[in-house]
Amino acid sequence: MPRVVGSRAAWILVPVAAVLGLHIACRCHAPETPGAAVGASDRYVIPSKNVYAITEKGEFIYFATSDRGIFRFRRTSPQTVETVAATKAPIRGLLFHQEKLLALSYTRGLLEVVDKRLRPAKPATPPGWSLVHDESRKAIGVAGDLGVVIIEGERIKRVKRRGAHDIVFHGSTFAVAHRAGISVHHRQSGAVVRERFPGINFWSARRHGDLIVYGGKGRVVLQRRGRWQTIALPDAKNVPWSSALVKRKLYIGTQRGLFVYDLTTEKLSAAGFPGQCIKALFSDSRGTLWIGRFG
Repeated sequence: MPRVVGSRAAWILVPVAAVLGLHIACRCHAPETPGAAVGASDRYVIPSKNVYAITEKGEFIYFATSDRGIFRFRRTSPQTVETVAATKAPIRGLLFHQEKLLALSYTRGLLEVVDKRLRPAKPATPPGWSLVHDESRKAIGVAGDLGVVIIEGERIKRVKRRGAHDIVFHGSTFAVAHRAGISVHHRQSGAVVRERFPGINFWSARRHGDLIVYGGKGRVVLQRRGRWQTIALPDAKNVPWSSALVKRKLYIGTQRGLFVYDLTTEKLSAAGFPGQCIKALFSDSRGTLWIGRFG
C-alpha cells in the first residue's frame, strides 16, 4: 500500500481535508497490482476524488474537481490542502496565463480566480472541455461542443468544429480531437488541412515536446515528426482521458486504470489503479508525475 508523504504515521487525516472530503496524497513506490509497471520517477496521487485538472506554479500544485472547486498544496506538504476557489461548477481545465489563474467549466465557460472567487473571464467563451496554453505565442485555446476559441492577445479566433473535446497547438497548425476523429487546421485561417481517423471518438490531445498524444476510443495515437502511430489498448471500449511524459515513459490515464508506454521499447503495460478512472495526469517541472483519480 502506498505510504503517506510527509507523515510518520501510516495514515493521518488532517481536519481541513476531512471537512472538504479530501484524502492524503500517496507516494507510490510500488505497483498497485502485482506485475504492473512502475515509472522511472516517483508518482503521487492528488489528495482528492473527482480530479479533473492539475497544474503548478512555484512551490504549489493546483488541482480542480468536478464538484467542489480549485485547491492547492505545497509539494513538500501535500497533506495540507488550501481552498483557492470554491464552486459546484465542474472545472475541466486549469492553467496560469499572464499571472492569472484561469479555469474552464463545461457549464460556465472560461473563468478567472479573483479574491478566492470564480468570475467570468474576458473575453468570454462558451462552455468547454479543454483549456490549453500555447507558450510560444502566449495564446490559449478552448475546445467545446460548439467549436474552438483561440485567444491571442486582443485577437480572438473562433473555429466551427462541432463536438470538439480537446485542442493542441503545433507550429503553424493546431489539431482538434473531436467526436468524429482528429482534424488538423491552419493556424491563421482555421481551415482544415487534413482529417484523420474519421468516425472514431477522440477525447484528448496533448503535446509533450515534439510528441503529440491523442486519446480515442480503444486506442492512443502518437504523432511525431510527420509520423502517426496507433497503440491499441487491451480493452477496445476503454477511453484514454489524459497523458503525461516522464523520462521516455508515456503515462496514459484511462477510464479503466493507468497505463505506461515505453517509448524506447515500444511496449504498453498496466501501471496501476485497475478499474479506476484517471482523468488527470500532470508531469511537473521537477519530473514528478501527479495522478488525479475520478470517482
